[in-house]
Amino acid sequence: MNHQRIVPLASTDVWKRLHQFLQDEGISVKAEDVGAGIIDAERSAAGRGTLTGLATCGSRPLHSAHRQTLKLTILVKPVPDGAQVTANAAFSETLGSLTSQKAAALTVECPSTGVLEAAVLDVASGQPMETAIIPR
Repeated sequence: MNHQRIVPLASTDVWKRLHQFLQDEGISVKAEDVGAGIIDAERSAAGRGTLTGLATCGSRPLHSAHRQTLKLTILVKPVPDGAQVTANAAFSETLGSLTSQKAAALTVECPSTGVLEAAVLDVASGQPMETAIIPR
């Protein structure tokens, strides 16, 4: 899965577009370093199904998801013809047993489908933000 693209926009323009996209999608910027070109963002929600289309967590009939989380790191580097953008998403589900209130929570990693990364790269490329809306 390709998570990197050279885009024909200046890195300052890419940065602005990415911030607007993250805000529109309800993904919070947790940390950023403009000089290094790094944006760390996160979205976390209670319940199962909030990552539908973004990650595949499988079916767990003995568990219910208490929380699903996505962590997104975007790197923006200036290059001669624009900017090099890299998007890396990590997804997880925190599960608890339905059979015991005392059971410890378990957090599992969920593989990305590449949808979020593709949306980030499309927005960074200058495509209309409406075409890059991600599922909720």
